[in-house]
Order: sequence, then C-alpha cells, then structure tokens
Amino acid sequence: MLIGGDAPMGSWEILQARDPELIPAAAIRVPHHGGDATEWAKEWTSYGDLYDRVNAELAVISVGTNNPSSYGHPHEDHVEAISRGGKCRVLCTQLTPRCHEAPLELRNAMMEQATMVEPPYRHWDEDGRLVHDEVPCAGTVVVWIDAAGTLHHEPSPDSEHSKLLLRIDDPMCTRAL
Repeated sequence: MLIGGDAPMGSWEILQARDPELIPAAAIRVPHHGGDATEWAKEWTSYGDLYDRVNAELAVISVGTNNPSSYGHPHEDHVEAISRGGKCRVLCTQLTPRCHEAPLELRNAMMEQATMVEPPYRHWDEDGRLVHDEVPCAGTVVVWIDAAGTLHHEPSPDSEHSKLLLRIDDPMCTRAL
C-alpha cells in the first residue's frame, strides 16, 4: 500500500526513476486529499501518469465535508485518473459538495451506514446531540492484505455503504464505472 501524504508528482517521478518496483501497489491513499499535487513534475503531465503506474485496485481519499470550496477536494481529474475506467475502486472518507449538492441532507442515513467502520462517538455526544457537521461517506476505511496476497477492505463493494451511494446525485467515485 502506498500512502500519498503530501508528496507531489515530482516526488513520485523521482521514486519511479530510483526503483520502479516501489510504485505499483494494491491500494493507495491519494496524495493531497485529491487536491493539486502537480509540483516538480517534469515528465508526468497528468495524474493518470501516477495512477497508471501504481495500478491499484483501491484508492482512498481522505477528504472533509467542510473543506473550504477553494480547495475543491477531491479534484475530479484525480478521481477520473484513479478509477481508470472502473479498474480501481475509489472510497472517500467523507461526502463533499462535489458529490452531492447538499451533503447534510444525507447525513443521518450516511451515519447509519458508516458506523460499521467509523465510530459514532466522533459525531455525537453522550446525549445524542450532533457534535460535528461532517458527513461520513466510507468513513474509516480498513485495508488489509492476507497471507495469499489478496486485498481486502471495508466497506466492501457489496456493503450497505455501497447501496447508499445509489441515493447520491452523481458521486465522483462511481462516474467512471
């Protein structure tokens, strides 16, 4: 698994040049929350250059519902490049206005589904009052590789979470599928 952190495209180019075997991975945590990561790139002209080399089955975007709109996370060009026509599953930790015009309208339903992997105490106090106005999507994503090398993750493609995504207007994570 690769953890993108804040490494810009130029860093991934350098890593690829040093040892091409370090780039391919079964899963990737998307750099910069799916935001601008084009710095220092000399040869890689699109996010597709990174994600085609990684060739992951799963991409996780750590993103917040309430990030300022100026950030625009995740950027649509990241999501399109990651999914590669449906070859890679994309999961975001929270629902953003980029996937639904009013994410707070779906908040309660999303909370019910996300609790299987995201503890509800993060969003509710002891008396059941709303503490945060974030909207979990996949919530906390758990990824593991078994002894046979098979990638597993929660929420899984057949989970209640996946069924709930059908209620969202046009989530970026499913557009390329």
